[in-house]
Formats: sequence, structure tokens, C-alpha cells
Amino acid sequence: MSSMDEHKDAFYVVQKGGIIGVYKTLSDFREEAGSSAQSPKITVYKGYGLPKETEEYLASRGLKNSTYSISADDANEYMFGKVVPCLPQEMVGSDLVFTGPQTKRIKLDNFVETQTVFSNRQSCFLEFDGASKGNPGLAGAGAVLRSEDGKKVYRLREGVGIATNNVAEYRAVILGMKYALKTGFKHIHVRGDSMLVCMQV
Repeated sequence: MSSMDEHKDAFYVVQKGGIIGVYKTLSDFREEAGSSAQSPKITVYKGYGLPKETEEYLASRGLKNSTYSISADDANEYMFGKVVPCLPQEMVGSDLVFTGPQTKRIKLDNFVETQTVFSNRQSCFLEFDGASKGNPGLAGAGAVLRSEDGKKVYRLREGVGIATNNVAEYRAVILGMKYALKTGFKHIHVRGDSMLVCMQV
């Protein structure tokens, strides 16, 4: 494969905590992540020729076209083929050229951030989602809050009015966070499918 073909087939695997995003270019990632693209908690890898099985798997989960995102729990070390860490200079400019000589398989479970274990009474899991019918259009936000011991579950929802998908996603996470704090939880583990919100929280 020529270097020109290789560059055309390039993709980037971006991980922040429990969320993994797959991008065609780093510009796409930076555009979506905004200022959080430079966060030290983000790990970026580069690969060539996303395996067909991975594309099919992502498409089967409703994640198609240029940007994908999945939970790190659903990924394995062979999913993306051989990838290499991106160097800091790749993350800055607009003309991105990889200069690292070494290739390796990503071992995704090594990069999931370790969570400190807190008292079950103070910890909870917050799962959020927002959507709009049209973009913008009629929108709604929802969240599920579970105590870590599983004894308490709260289901929250609110109408957002006319808004974009991103606004609905933000409203969903804010709805859940406010209720978690009001209920007395001190440590909140947040999970959602919006790469934009997850990168900025």
C-alpha cells in the first residue's frame, strides 16, 4: 500500500475515560471536542484501514459514517487493528503527519481511568440522553440515576422545547447532576453517548 493510500485510509481512536470515539481526521475530533481536545486525560491513537468487521459492528450499533463513539466496555484490543499513539505535535497543527516508527495493538482496558472507590451511600451512576425531532426541533432530555449499591433508582425527564440534539444532551446531563446533588450524592459517575458532552464534562 502506498503512503498516499495509507493516508487516505487513516483513522484516529480517541479515548476519554469510558468513551471511545473513532474519527476520520483529527480536525473532526478537535471540531467536536473544542477546548477539551488538549486535555491530558485524552489518549489518541492512529491506525490505517479500519477493519471491515469493526465498521460492521459500529454500524450495527447505529454508529455510521465519519464519526463513531462507543463505550470502552464494548471494545476489545483487536477491534481497531494496529494503532500507534499520536505525538503531541500531531495534536496541535492543522497539517498532521505521523512521525512515530513503532506500531502496536491498543490494549483498551489498560486506558480506562481507575475510579476511586467511595462509600456506596455517597456514590451513584448517572446515565443521560437527549434527542430532538429535527435538528433543531422538538426536544427532550432524560436521565437515570442509580445508587452504587443498586437500592435506589431515579428516572428523570423533561421537555426541552425547540432545541438541537446537543442542547438536549446538555440538558439531560444537567438534569441528572442537579438531582444527584439534591439527593445527597457526592461522587457521580456519568455515562452518555454524546461524545461532545463527554469530552467537555
